[in-house]
Amino acid sequence: MLHLSLSAASEGPQDLAVSALLAVLWLVASSAWAQALRHVRAALGAPLPHCPSPTVGCAPVGVTPMGSLGASVAFGFLNLLLWASGSWFVYKETPLHRPAPPPDPAPSPM
Repeated sequence: MLHLSLSAASEGPQDLAVSALLAVLWLVASSAWAQALRHVRAALGAPLPHCPSPTVGCAPVGVTPMGSLGASVAFGFLNLLLWASGSWFVYKETPLHRPAPPPDPAPSPM
């Protein structure tokens, strides 16, 4: 049992580093996806370039609904929140949050 607790104490900072790294990666990925979606929406809302002639009307046929894309951005940031809160609980289990208790003194012989 002591071996398991010593092993878990030494792996705590590594678990924290991996959890924090994944949370940062989710932040970067969700932010990049949100920015890319903003660019796509701006590009689709722009007027069509170079109509061939004034007699031919240039108009988009339809607009693709993007509600599911916006939902994917929201779920990406929700996943970031989950990873960040999970990292907090991993941090609370590491010796960085609270130092390891001192070893019990050897019992005195009677």
